[in-house]
Amino acid sequence: MKRLWFVLALIVVLTGSFRPTRAGQNTDVSADNFYAPPDSAKPWAYWWWLNGNVSKVGITRDLEEMERQGINGVLIFQAGGG
Repeated sequence: MKRLWFVLALIVVLTGSFRPTRAGQNTDVSADNFYAPPDSAKPWAYWWWLNGNVSKVGITRDLEEMERQGINGVLIFQAGGG
């Protein structure tokens, strides 16, 4: 039981949820970053090009859609062929 209380206290201390705040001061930066994450926190995707079956129109359409979905970058792999 002591171990459980120790772990809970450690979590509270490490997450910083035991910080005093002044009235009207928003210190919850993580909540703001959750709804509008910075580019450095946005995901990347693996993008497989199978046997070189790509076109300029298809690449443009895919990249625009990825941007619309919030994907910040891609790692391109050429698969197949040899």
